[in-house]
Amino acid sequence: MRPTCYENAKARTVARHGQLLPILCCIVLCCLPLRAQADSRLTAGTYDVSVGETLTVTVGLESPGLFSMVFAISFDSDILRFMPDSVNWNTGRVSASGDNLNVVLNEDGDQLSFAAIVLGAYPSNIAVAGGNGTVVSFQFEALNPGTTNLAFSGVNLGNAELGVAEQVALIPGTVAVRELAWGISFKAYATELPGIELGVSQEGTEFFDDDIDLLTSDAGHSPRMYLVSMDGSGTELARDVRSLTDDSGWLLVVETADKPMGLGWTDSGGAVDRLLLWEASMVEEKPRLIAGTAKDMGTAISATVPANAVQYFMICPWLEFQLELQQDWNLISSPLEPMSRITRDMFGPVGDTRDNSAVDCSRIWTWDAAKAAYRAVQEINPASGHWVSAWEVGPVVLVGSALATEVTVLEAGWNLVGVTSARPRPGHESISDVVWCWDAMHARYRPVDADEDLLPGVGYWFFAQERIELAPGTFVGGPP
Repeated sequence: MRPTCYENAKARTVARHGQLLPILCCIVLCCLPLRAQADSRLTAGTYDVSVGETLTVTVGLESPGLFSMVFAISFDSDILRFMPDSVNWNTGRVSASGDNLNVVLNEDGDQLSFAAIVLGAYPSNIAVAGGNGTVVSFQFEALNPGTTNLAFSGVNLGNAELGVAEQVALIPGTVAVRELAWGISFKAYATELPGIELGVSQEGTEFFDDDIDLLTSDAGHSPRMYLVSMDGSGTELARDVRSLTDDSGWLLVVETADKPMGLGWTDSGGAVDRLLLWEASMVEEKPRLIAGTAKDMGTAISATVPANAVQYFMICPWLEFQLELQQDWNLISSPLEPMSRITRDMFGPVGDTRDNSAVDCSRIWTWDAAKAAYRAVQEINPASGHWVSAWEVGPVVLVGSALATEVTVLEAGWNLVGVTSARPRPGHESISDVVWCWDAMHARYRPVDADEDLLPGVGYWFFAQERIELAPGTFVGGPP
Protein backbone atom coordinates (compact mmCIF):
# COMPACT_ATOMS: atom_id res chain seq x y z
CA MET A 1 0.00 0.00 0.00
CA ARG A 2 1.38 3.43 -0.93
CA PRO A 3 1.26 6.40 1.44
CA THR A 4 -1.81 8.47 0.62
CA CYS A 5 -2.61 12.13 1.08
CA TYR A 6 -6.04 13.68 1.75
CA GLU A 7 -7.11 16.23 -0.82
CA ASN A 8 -8.16 19.01 1.56
CA ALA A 9 -4.69 20.59 1.78
CA LYS A 10 -4.82 24.06 3.27
CA ALA A 11 -2.62 26.77 4.75
CA ARG A 12 -2.07 27.14 8.44
CA THR A 13 0.58 28.61 10.74
CA VAL A 14 2.79 27.19 13.43
CA ALA A 15 4.69 29.15 16.08
CA ARG A 16 8.44 28.94 15.49
CA HIS A 17 11.02 31.03 17.38
CA GLY A 18 8.43 33.63 18.32
CA GLN A 19 7.22 34.11 14.72
CA LEU A 20 4.44 32.51 12.68
CA LEU A 21 5.69 30.15 10.00
CA PRO A 22 3.19 29.58 7.16
CA ILE A 23 2.88 26.01 5.98
CA LEU A 24 0.78 24.07 3.56
CA CYS A 25 -0.30 21.05 5.54
CA CYS A 26 -1.67 17.69 4.52
CA ILE A 27 -2.50 14.57 6.45
CA VAL A 28 -0.43 11.59 5.44
CA LEU A 29 -1.26 8.00 6.29
CA CYS A 30 1.71 5.70 5.85
CA CYS A 31 2.22 1.98 5.89
CA LEU A 32 5.55 0.25 5.53
CA PRO A 33 5.10 -2.38 2.81
CA LEU A 34 6.33 -5.92 3.22
CA ARG A 35 8.59 -6.64 0.27
CA ALA A 36 10.04 -9.73 -1.23
CA GLN A 37 13.58 -9.67 -2.55
CA ALA A 38 13.79 -7.48 -5.66
CA ASP A 39 16.58 -6.87 -8.15
CA SER A 40 18.47 -3.58 -7.78
CA ARG A 41 19.56 -1.28 -10.61
CA LEU A 42 22.71 0.88 -10.58
CA THR A 43 22.88 3.57 -13.31
CA ALA A 44 25.46 6.15 -14.40
CA GLY A 45 23.71 8.14 -17.18
CA THR A 46 24.65 9.44 -20.64
CA TYR A 47 26.44 12.76 -21.23
CA ASP A 48 27.45 14.95 -24.19
CA VAL A 49 29.94 17.79 -23.57
CA SER A 50 32.68 19.80 -25.26
CA VAL A 51 36.39 19.83 -24.47
CA GLY A 52 37.07 22.06 -21.46
CA GLU A 53 33.57 21.74 -20.01
CA THR A 54 32.78 20.27 -16.60
CA LEU A 55 30.15 17.52 -16.43
CA THR A 56 28.34 16.20 -13.38
CA VAL A 57 27.84 12.43 -13.28
CA THR A 58 24.88 11.21 -11.25
CA VAL A 59 24.82 7.63 -9.96
CA GLY A 60 21.28 6.41 -9.43
CA LEU A 61 20.11 3.40 -7.45
CA GLU A 62 16.82 1.52 -7.39
CA SER A 63 16.82 -0.88 -4.45
CA PRO A 64 15.14 -1.92 -1.22
CA GLY A 65 16.78 -0.84 2.07
CA LEU A 66 20.50 -1.58 2.33
CA PHE A 67 23.17 -1.66 5.04
CA SER A 68 26.17 -1.46 2.72
CA MET A 69 27.04 -0.32 -0.78
CA VAL A 70 30.36 -0.83 -2.59
CA PHE A 71 31.08 -0.26 -6.29
CA ALA A 72 33.72 1.10 -8.68
CA ILE A 73 33.46 3.11 -11.92
CA SER A 74 36.14 2.96 -14.63
CA PHE A 75 36.68 5.60 -17.33
CA ASP A 76 39.26 6.72 -19.92
CA SER A 77 41.66 9.11 -18.16
CA ASP A 78 42.86 10.47 -21.54
CA ILE A 79 39.35 11.84 -22.08
CA LEU A 80 38.19 12.71 -18.54
CA ARG A 81 39.85 14.00 -15.39
CA PHE A 82 38.18 13.36 -12.03
CA MET A 83 37.67 16.46 -9.84
CA PRO A 84 38.26 15.20 -6.27
CA ASP A 85 36.48 18.06 -4.46
CA SER A 86 33.26 17.55 -6.41
CA VAL A 87 31.86 14.42 -4.70
CA ASN A 88 28.37 14.96 -3.28
CA TRP A 89 26.73 12.08 -1.43
CA ASN A 90 22.94 12.28 -1.17
CA THR A 91 22.97 12.47 2.62
CA GLY A 92 19.19 12.50 2.70
CA ARG A 93 19.41 8.88 1.60
CA VAL A 94 22.96 7.72 2.35
CA SER A 95 24.53 7.76 5.80
CA ALA A 96 27.30 5.89 7.57
CA SER A 97 29.08 5.60 10.90
CA GLY A 98 32.32 7.58 11.19
CA ASP A 99 34.22 8.17 7.94
CA ASN A 100 32.69 5.35 5.94
CA LEU A 101 31.42 7.41 3.00
CA ASN A 102 34.50 7.07 0.82
CA VAL A 103 35.63 7.79 -2.74
CA VAL A 104 39.12 6.66 -3.81
CA LEU A 105 40.86 7.32 -7.16
CA ASN A 106 43.34 4.63 -8.19
CA GLU A 107 47.00 5.34 -9.06
CA ASP A 108 46.34 5.22 -12.81
CA GLY A 109 43.64 7.85 -12.46
CA ASP A 110 41.04 5.82 -14.37
CA GLN A 111 38.91 4.14 -11.68
CA LEU A 112 36.88 5.48 -8.76
CA SER A 113 35.91 3.22 -5.84
CA PHE A 114 32.86 4.19 -3.78
CA ALA A 115 31.87 2.76 -0.40
CA ALA A 116 29.02 3.43 2.02
CA ILE A 117 29.59 0.84 4.75
CA VAL A 118 27.85 1.01 8.09
CA LEU A 119 29.30 -0.55 11.22
CA GLY A 120 26.51 -1.76 13.45
CA ALA A 121 23.41 -3.87 13.46
CA TYR A 122 20.30 -3.45 11.37
CA PRO A 123 18.15 -1.37 11.64
CA SER A 124 19.90 1.34 13.66
CA ASN A 125 22.68 2.07 11.15
CA ILE A 126 21.19 1.58 7.70
CA ALA A 127 23.39 3.15 5.04
CA VAL A 128 21.15 3.57 2.01
CA ALA A 129 17.40 4.05 2.15
CA GLY A 130 15.36 2.04 -0.32
CA GLY A 131 13.75 3.65 -3.35
CA ASN A 132 14.74 5.18 -6.67
CA GLY A 133 17.05 8.19 -6.97
CA THR A 134 20.54 9.60 -6.67
CA VAL A 135 23.04 8.16 -4.21
CA VAL A 136 26.14 10.13 -5.21
CA SER A 137 27.25 12.65 -7.83
CA PHE A 138 30.70 13.88 -8.87
CA GLN A 139 32.36 15.86 -11.65
CA PHE A 140 34.81 15.31 -14.50
CA GLU A 141 36.68 17.82 -16.63
CA ALA A 142 36.52 16.95 -20.35
CA LEU A 143 40.15 16.85 -21.55
CA ASN A 144 40.12 15.53 -25.11
CA PRO A 145 37.61 14.53 -27.82
CA GLY A 146 36.36 10.95 -27.74
CA THR A 147 33.86 8.61 -26.12
CA THR A 148 34.34 6.68 -22.90
CA ASN A 149 32.16 4.27 -20.99
CA LEU A 150 31.46 4.67 -17.28
CA ALA A 151 31.75 0.98 -16.44
CA PHE A 152 30.70 -0.51 -13.10
CA SER A 153 32.73 -3.21 -11.35
CA GLY A 154 33.20 -4.65 -7.85
CA VAL A 155 29.54 -4.07 -7.00
CA ASN A 156 28.23 -5.36 -3.67
CA LEU A 157 24.93 -4.19 -2.19
CA GLY A 158 24.00 -5.70 1.17
CA ASN A 159 20.27 -6.16 1.80
CA ALA A 160 19.46 -5.24 5.41
CA GLU A 161 16.02 -6.83 5.34
CA LEU A 162 17.18 -10.22 4.10
CA GLY A 163 20.78 -10.21 5.34
CA VAL A 164 22.16 -11.24 1.93
CA ALA A 165 23.87 -9.62 -1.04
CA GLU A 166 21.41 -7.98 -3.42
CA GLN A 167 21.24 -9.02 -7.09
CA VAL A 168 22.23 -5.94 -9.10
CA ALA A 169 21.51 -4.97 -12.72
CA LEU A 170 24.33 -2.65 -13.91
CA ILE A 171 23.47 0.10 -16.42
CA PRO A 172 26.81 1.66 -17.45
CA GLY A 173 27.10 5.27 -18.55
CA THR A 174 28.62 6.95 -21.60
CA VAL A 175 30.39 10.29 -22.03
CA ALA A 176 30.89 11.79 -25.50
CA VAL A 177 33.34 14.70 -25.62
CA ARG A 178 33.21 16.95 -28.70
CA GLU A 179 35.89 19.12 -30.31
CA LEU A 180 36.67 22.37 -28.59
CA ALA A 181 35.21 25.00 -30.91
CA TRP A 182 31.89 25.40 -32.70
CA GLY A 183 30.00 28.20 -34.36
CA ILE A 184 26.64 29.31 -35.78
CA SER A 185 25.97 31.51 -38.80
CA PHE A 186 22.79 33.60 -39.07
CA LYS A 187 21.42 34.69 -42.44
CA ALA A 188 18.49 36.98 -43.31
CA TYR A 189 16.30 35.44 -46.03
CA ALA A 190 15.68 37.33 -49.29
CA THR A 191 18.06 40.17 -48.42
CA GLU A 192 21.59 41.23 -49.30
CA LEU A 193 22.53 41.61 -45.64
CA PRO A 194 25.83 40.01 -44.64
CA GLY A 195 25.57 37.11 -42.23
CA ILE A 196 26.69 37.18 -38.62
CA GLU A 197 28.50 34.50 -36.62
CA LEU A 198 28.77 33.45 -33.00
CA GLY A 199 30.68 30.62 -31.36
CA VAL A 200 32.94 29.40 -28.59
CA SER A 201 36.63 28.61 -28.30
CA GLN A 202 39.22 28.29 -25.58
CA GLU A 203 40.60 31.74 -26.47
CA GLY A 204 37.26 33.57 -26.53
CA THR A 205 36.25 36.14 -23.86
CA GLU A 206 33.25 38.38 -23.10
CA PHE A 207 35.31 41.34 -24.39
CA PHE A 208 36.24 42.19 -27.98
CA ASP A 209 38.99 39.79 -29.05
CA ASP A 210 41.11 41.36 -31.81
CA ASP A 211 42.18 38.11 -33.43
CA ILE A 212 38.78 36.37 -33.23
CA ASP A 213 35.83 38.79 -33.13
CA LEU A 214 34.74 41.02 -36.01
CA LEU A 215 33.14 44.47 -35.96
CA THR A 216 30.04 45.07 -38.07
CA SER A 217 30.63 46.89 -41.37
CA ASP A 218 27.12 48.12 -42.24
CA ALA A 219 26.28 51.82 -42.21
CA GLY A 220 23.70 51.65 -39.41
CA HIS A 221 20.58 51.95 -41.60
CA SER A 222 17.68 49.49 -41.41
CA PRO A 223 17.31 46.71 -42.31
CA ARG A 224 20.30 45.34 -40.44
CA MET A 225 21.29 42.74 -37.86
CA TYR A 226 24.23 42.56 -35.49
CA LEU A 227 25.47 41.13 -32.20
CA VAL A 228 26.09 43.36 -29.19
CA SER A 229 29.11 42.79 -26.97
CA MET A 230 28.04 41.60 -23.49
CA ASP A 231 30.88 43.44 -21.70
CA GLY A 232 28.74 46.57 -21.28
CA SER A 233 30.47 48.56 -24.03
CA GLY A 234 27.63 48.21 -26.55
CA THR A 235 30.06 47.32 -29.34
CA GLU A 236 28.27 46.09 -32.48
CA LEU A 237 29.76 42.89 -33.86
CA ALA A 238 29.49 40.72 -36.95
CA ARG A 239 31.24 37.87 -35.11
CA ASP A 240 31.41 37.20 -31.34
CA VAL A 241 33.33 34.22 -29.95
CA ARG A 242 33.12 33.38 -26.23
CA SER A 243 34.67 31.08 -23.68
CA LEU A 244 33.21 27.62 -23.05
CA THR A 245 32.50 28.62 -19.45
CA ASP A 246 30.41 31.71 -20.36
CA ASP A 247 26.68 31.04 -19.76
CA SER A 248 25.56 34.63 -20.39
CA GLY A 249 24.75 34.05 -24.07
CA TRP A 250 24.73 36.39 -27.08
CA LEU A 251 22.53 39.41 -27.75
CA LEU A 252 21.28 39.53 -31.35
CA VAL A 253 19.56 42.71 -32.62
CA VAL A 254 17.44 42.72 -35.80
CA GLU A 255 16.18 46.02 -37.21
CA THR A 256 13.65 45.75 -40.04
CA ALA A 257 12.37 48.32 -42.53
CA ASP A 258 9.06 48.14 -44.41
CA LYS A 259 9.14 44.34 -44.81
CA PRO A 260 9.27 41.45 -42.33
CA MET A 261 12.58 39.60 -42.09
CA GLY A 262 13.06 35.85 -41.82
CA LEU A 263 16.13 34.48 -40.05
CA GLY A 264 17.77 31.12 -40.57
CA TRP A 265 20.86 29.50 -39.08
CA THR A 266 23.43 26.82 -39.79
CA ASP A 267 26.06 25.43 -37.44
CA SER A 268 29.26 23.45 -37.08
CA GLY A 269 30.06 21.02 -34.30
CA GLY A 270 26.44 20.39 -33.28
CA ALA A 271 26.15 23.83 -31.67
CA VAL A 272 22.40 24.25 -32.15
CA ASP A 273 21.72 21.14 -30.08
CA ARG A 274 22.97 23.05 -27.02
CA LEU A 275 21.35 26.47 -27.56
CA LEU A 276 17.99 28.18 -27.00
CA LEU A 277 16.81 31.27 -28.90
CA TRP A 278 14.77 33.64 -26.70
CA GLU A 279 12.97 36.86 -27.48
CA ALA A 280 14.27 39.55 -25.14
CA SER A 281 13.47 43.02 -23.88
CA MET A 282 15.88 45.71 -22.76
CA VAL A 283 15.54 46.81 -19.12
CA GLU A 284 17.93 49.55 -18.00
CA GLU A 285 20.13 48.72 -21.02
CA LYS A 286 20.31 45.03 -20.03
CA PRO A 287 18.61 42.18 -21.90
CA ARG A 288 15.90 40.19 -20.10
CA LEU A 289 14.50 36.91 -21.41
CA ILE A 290 10.79 37.01 -22.21
CA ALA A 291 9.17 34.01 -20.52
CA GLY A 292 7.69 31.36 -22.79
CA THR A 293 9.43 32.50 -26.01
CA ALA A 294 12.31 29.98 -26.13
CA LYS A 295 12.99 28.07 -29.33
CA ASP A 296 15.12 24.93 -29.31
CA MET A 297 17.58 25.80 -32.06
CA GLY A 298 18.17 22.11 -32.72
CA THR A 299 14.53 21.59 -33.80
CA ALA A 300 13.35 25.07 -34.85
CA ILE A 301 14.70 26.17 -38.23
CA SER A 302 13.86 29.86 -38.40
CA ALA A 303 12.44 32.97 -36.73
CA THR A 304 10.52 35.95 -38.17
CA VAL A 305 10.72 39.64 -37.23
CA PRO A 306 7.80 41.92 -38.25
CA ALA A 307 8.23 45.03 -40.40
CA ASN A 308 9.37 48.34 -38.88
CA ALA A 309 10.56 46.72 -35.67
CA VAL A 310 13.63 46.42 -33.50
CA GLN A 311 13.70 42.86 -32.16
CA TYR A 312 16.11 41.60 -29.50
CA PHE A 313 17.05 37.93 -29.23
CA MET A 314 19.20 36.15 -26.65
CA ILE A 315 21.00 33.00 -27.77
CA CYS A 316 21.68 31.11 -24.54
CA PRO A 317 23.28 27.78 -23.61
CA TRP A 318 20.82 24.94 -22.99
CA LEU A 319 21.03 24.26 -19.25
CA GLU A 320 19.50 21.45 -17.21
CA PHE A 321 18.78 21.12 -13.50
CA GLN A 322 17.58 17.92 -11.83
CA LEU A 323 15.06 18.10 -9.00
CA GLU A 324 14.88 15.06 -6.71
CA LEU A 325 11.23 14.75 -5.66
CA GLN A 326 9.81 12.70 -2.81
CA GLN A 327 6.29 11.29 -2.91
CA ASP A 328 3.69 13.85 -1.77
CA TRP A 329 4.70 17.41 -0.85
CA ASN A 330 8.00 19.06 -1.89
CA LEU A 331 9.06 22.70 -1.47
CA ILE A 332 11.03 23.53 -4.62
CA SER A 333 12.28 26.42 -6.72
CA SER A 334 13.56 26.69 -10.29
CA PRO A 335 17.12 28.06 -10.57
CA LEU A 336 16.63 28.48 -14.35
CA GLU A 337 14.34 30.45 -16.61
CA PRO A 338 12.50 27.37 -17.95
CA MET A 339 11.65 27.01 -21.64
CA SER A 340 8.03 27.17 -20.49
CA ARG A 341 6.79 28.30 -17.07
CA ILE A 342 3.54 26.34 -17.51
CA THR A 343 3.53 23.57 -14.92
CA ARG A 344 2.39 20.80 -17.28
CA ASP A 345 5.23 21.68 -19.66
CA MET A 346 7.79 21.66 -16.84
CA PHE A 347 6.73 18.48 -15.03
CA GLY A 348 5.46 16.21 -17.78
CA PRO A 349 5.12 14.00 -19.60
CA VAL A 350 7.23 11.47 -17.69
CA GLY A 351 6.13 7.90 -18.32
CA ASP A 352 3.26 6.09 -16.66
CA THR A 353 2.04 8.58 -14.04
CA ARG A 354 -1.52 9.50 -13.16
CA ASP A 355 -1.99 12.46 -15.48
CA ASN A 356 1.16 11.94 -17.54
CA SER A 357 3.12 14.40 -15.41
CA ALA A 358 5.51 14.02 -12.48
CA VAL A 359 3.39 16.07 -10.07
CA ASP A 360 -0.26 16.87 -9.42
CA CYS A 361 -0.44 20.03 -11.53
CA SER A 362 -3.84 20.91 -10.08
CA ARG A 363 -2.25 21.45 -6.65
CA ILE A 364 0.74 23.78 -6.98
CA TRP A 365 0.99 26.65 -4.53
CA THR A 366 3.22 29.64 -3.95
CA TRP A 367 3.33 32.33 -1.28
CA ASP A 368 2.16 35.86 -2.01
CA ALA A 369 4.40 37.81 0.37
CA ALA A 370 2.61 41.13 -0.25
CA LYS A 371 -0.75 39.62 0.77
CA ALA A 372 0.71 37.13 3.29
CA ALA A 373 -1.33 34.29 1.78
CA TYR A 374 -0.96 31.20 -0.36
CA ARG A 375 -2.30 31.16 -3.90
CA ALA A 376 -2.66 28.37 -6.43
CA VAL A 377 -0.65 28.74 -9.65
CA GLN A 378 -0.41 27.17 -13.09
CA GLU A 379 3.02 28.65 -13.81
CA ILE A 380 6.34 28.43 -11.97
CA ASN A 381 8.08 31.73 -11.28
CA PRO A 382 11.89 31.20 -11.27
CA ALA A 383 13.76 31.68 -7.99
CA SER A 384 10.49 31.62 -6.01
CA GLY A 385 9.41 28.80 -3.71
CA HIS A 386 6.55 26.50 -4.76
CA TRP A 387 4.77 23.58 -3.12
CA VAL A 388 4.37 20.63 -5.51
CA SER A 389 2.88 17.23 -4.74
CA ALA A 390 4.70 14.41 -6.57
CA TRP A 391 2.95 11.17 -7.45
CA GLU A 392 6.05 9.15 -6.57
CA VAL A 393 9.75 9.38 -5.74
CA GLY A 394 11.93 10.30 -8.69
CA PRO A 395 13.90 12.96 -10.57
CA VAL A 396 12.50 15.76 -12.75
CA VAL A 397 14.84 17.56 -15.16
CA LEU A 398 14.19 21.27 -15.71
CA VAL A 399 15.42 22.74 -19.02
CA GLY A 400 16.10 26.41 -19.61
CA SER A 401 18.69 29.18 -19.44
CA ALA A 402 20.50 31.11 -16.73
CA LEU A 403 18.60 33.87 -14.93
CA ALA A 404 19.87 37.45 -15.14
CA THR A 405 21.38 39.11 -12.11
CA GLU A 406 18.65 41.19 -10.48
CA VAL A 407 17.73 42.97 -7.27
CA THR A 408 15.75 40.69 -4.92
CA VAL A 409 12.89 42.31 -2.99
CA LEU A 410 11.75 40.81 0.32
CA GLU A 411 8.43 42.04 1.72
CA ALA A 412 7.93 42.63 5.43
CA GLY A 413 7.01 39.25 6.94
CA TRP A 414 7.51 35.80 5.43
CA ASN A 415 9.03 35.33 1.96
CA LEU A 416 9.40 32.06 0.04
CA VAL A 417 12.42 32.24 -2.30
CA GLY A 418 15.08 30.14 -3.99
CA VAL A 419 18.66 30.61 -5.21
CA THR A 420 20.32 29.95 -8.57
CA SER A 421 23.56 28.50 -7.21
CA ALA A 422 24.92 27.33 -3.86
CA ARG A 423 25.66 30.33 -1.66
CA PRO A 424 25.72 31.43 2.00
CA ARG A 425 22.54 32.96 3.40
CA PRO A 426 22.38 36.75 2.94
CA GLY A 427 23.56 38.75 5.91
CA HIS A 428 21.15 41.59 6.65
CA GLU A 429 20.09 43.11 9.96
CA SER A 430 16.42 43.05 8.90
CA ILE A 431 16.39 39.32 8.06
CA SER A 432 15.74 36.80 10.84
CA ASP A 433 18.61 34.50 11.75
CA VAL A 434 16.29 31.50 11.41
CA VAL A 435 15.78 30.24 7.84
CA TRP A 436 13.52 27.25 7.18
CA CYS A 437 13.33 24.57 4.51
CA TRP A 438 11.15 21.48 4.04
CA ASP A 439 12.53 17.97 4.64
CA ALA A 440 10.36 16.10 2.11
CA MET A 441 11.69 12.67 3.04
CA HIS A 442 10.50 13.05 6.65
CA ALA A 443 7.61 15.46 5.86
CA ARG A 444 8.66 18.19 8.28
CA TYR A 445 10.27 21.61 8.44
CA ARG A 446 13.85 22.00 9.60
CA PRO A 447 15.97 25.10 10.31
CA VAL A 448 18.94 25.76 8.02
CA ASP A 449 22.21 25.58 9.95
CA ALA A 450 24.16 28.83 10.22
CA ASP A 451 27.11 27.46 8.20
CA GLU A 452 24.93 25.58 5.69
CA ASP A 453 24.82 26.85 2.11
CA LEU A 454 21.50 27.59 0.45
CA LEU A 455 21.07 25.19 -2.49
CA PRO A 456 19.44 25.65 -5.90
CA GLY A 457 16.16 23.80 -6.41
CA VAL A 458 15.04 24.31 -2.80
CA GLY A 459 12.41 26.75 -1.52
CA TYR A 460 13.43 28.67 1.65
CA TRP A 461 11.39 30.68 4.14
CA PHE A 462 12.91 34.05 5.14
CA PHE A 463 11.35 36.44 7.63
CA ALA A 464 12.06 40.14 7.03
CA GLN A 465 11.34 42.81 9.62
CA GLU A 466 10.67 45.35 6.86
CA ARG A 467 10.55 45.55 3.09
CA ILE A 468 14.12 45.42 1.80
CA GLU A 469 16.01 45.22 -1.48
CA LEU A 470 18.99 42.90 -1.62
CA ALA A 471 21.89 43.57 -3.96
CA PRO A 472 22.04 41.80 -7.35
CA GLY A 473 23.51 38.32 -7.04
CA THR A 474 22.24 37.73 -3.48
CA PHE A 475 19.63 35.25 -4.70
CA VAL A 476 19.47 35.43 -8.51
CA GLY A 477 22.59 35.21 -10.68
CA GLY A 478 26.06 36.51 -9.98
CA PRO A 479 28.77 34.94 -7.82
CA PRO A 480 27.84 33.80 -4.30
